[in-house]
Amino acid sequence: MTELTKVIGERWAAIDAEKKAEYEKKNAALKVKYDQEKADFEEEHGKPEKKKRKSKKKGSDSDDDDEDEKPAKKSKGSKKK
Repeated sequence: MTELTKVIGERWAAIDAEKKAEYEKKNAALKVKYDQEKADFEEEHGKPEKKKRKSKKKGSDSDDDDEDEKPAKKSKGSKKK
């Protein structure tokens, strides 16, 4: 993925300012449209609740202080050697 991002960045840097301005203008128009549609949706349906993410790392400083949680089950396909 990082290689792809690098290539895209190089291509963007190589585009002349006039062409970039066209894309930035389109982007600005789409952002205005998105913001309006989002506001309309939230007005009609309410603002969606944010989901809490659970950390998959052991010993991480997550907001989930559920010490009583059961450990994750191992998948059936994994066998100890």
